[in-house]
Amino acid sequence: DGADAEPGERASEERAAGGVAENEPASVGVLARAFSRPVAGVARADWARARRAPITLTYAVYPLLVLLSPVSTSVREGAVAGSLPLWLALCGAWIAGGLFALNAVGGQGATLPVVLLGDSPGRALVRGHVVAGLVLVAPVAVAATAATALVGPQGPASVLTLAALAAVLSLSAGPMASGIGVALPKFEAVSVSRGSEAVLPSMLAFAGYSLALIAVALPGVLGHSAILGHAIADWTGLGRVAVAGTGTAVTAVAGLAAGVVSMRYAVSRVDAYRLD
Repeated sequence: DGADAEPGERASEERAAGGVAENEPASVGVLARAFSRPVAGVARADWARARRAPITLTYAVYPLLVLLSPVSTSVREGAVAGSLPLWLALCGAWIAGGLFALNAVGGQGATLPVVLLGDSPGRALVRGHVVAGLVLVAPVAVAATAATALVGPQGPASVLTLAALAAVLSLSAGPMASGIGVALPKFEAVSVSRGSEAVLPSMLAFAGYSLALIAVALPGVLGHSAILGHAIADWTGLGRVAVAGTGTAVTAVAGLAAGVVSMRYAVSRVDAYRLD
């Protein structure tokens, strides 16, 4: 966590991370109705940390850079590029998982001892980071993917499979990132503006997470690809919608399996974590 936090801000963040209900704001109350209070508290602490030190969200820039090409093509041609919905589904999930779950332990900073003192600290910490990114990004990713597919060259059935792909990837990305981030934590802070500091995930963790997400997304991407999807349909004798739906289903199974394994690993590692 940034070293520039004022004592009052840090105390508030520690209470949020520990799930204390004192002066509980509406945002935590809404989250707590869907998740446990400790999970909601960790998510709110993530959002507060991001507002105070936006540089901690640096890795979200890379997916946005990837989106520049299909977006600029759509603007230049005056019509939605056929690949844009697919890129939105992939990059939206990429951002959702990488925002907060990629450095679950290292990013806690001064609040880590407070969180580790709670009941089942691994479950609260890991789920809280995953929820923080999921709640912020997944609805936008799914809506943007569906909207661009609806006005693009895809048919109505493809709109459903693309929206499903965006949802599956967004749900899987955070859990996948959590295990990789716990295995490759980064505690060292980097200097930011006005002499303050912030902790970023390690580049190695980001690279591993990116490759894992691409591997999981590959069946769904191939199924929706204008060129490869048609080739697979011709080879198998299936319709394009069936190929797209099958690819999405394979991605869903792979993402669920990878996410469950990764998240369980992250929780067990955090539960076993001891401060020196």
